Amino acid sequence: ANINDAVSMLINENNDKIESIRKNEDMLNKLNKNITAYLTKLMGKDLSEEDDKKVGSYYHVVSDIERVGDYAENVMEYAMRLKEEALVLSDDAKAELTNLLDKVNLLYQYSFTAFDDRNVTLLQEVEKAEEEVDEYTKHLQDRHIERLKAGECTAQAGSVFLQTISNLERVGDHINNVGKSIRQYRYV
Repeated sequence: ANINDAVSMLINENNDKIESIRKNEDMLNKLNKNITAYLTKLMGKDLSEEDDKKVGSYYHVVSDIERVGDYAENVMEYAMRLKEEALVLSDDAKAELTNLLDKVNLLYQYSFTAFDDRNVTLLQEVEKAEEEVDEYTKHLQDRHIERLKAGECTAQAGSVFLQTISNLERVGDHINNVGKSIRQYRYV
């Protein structure tokens, strides 16, 4: 939700989601801290090899989810910068961000469904969706250079665009990690 809200702020050129994003980020940080503390306690227990793998995997999943929240906060700050400096993204850049976000959301759906259902066969779709995010991000970098050369974009707004697509690509990496985490153990 925070990633979607933060990108929405960029695209719609408003700052109406700041309070919601900050509130969610505070909750993510608290949950991360508490879940990590609990998992750390579990690691000190006499666990079966299988349970030990699960707990270790969950530790990384919690970290990946928390990092997604941090990237959402970054994108929110980019939207605030655009507003403060009266910078504007081109319509093409906004459409490209929307398309990239759609790809990240599809990856999210596949990855979290695979994780929730422990569906290893769905990981093929996770991998494919993550590759699409990576490839599209590279394409957007190239398109941005073309816009700069054509004078369709300012360096300042372009910097925000590049940082945003980079953050969204990293979000994809962390979401991918969540889905792939189920490979480390088996469920009976």
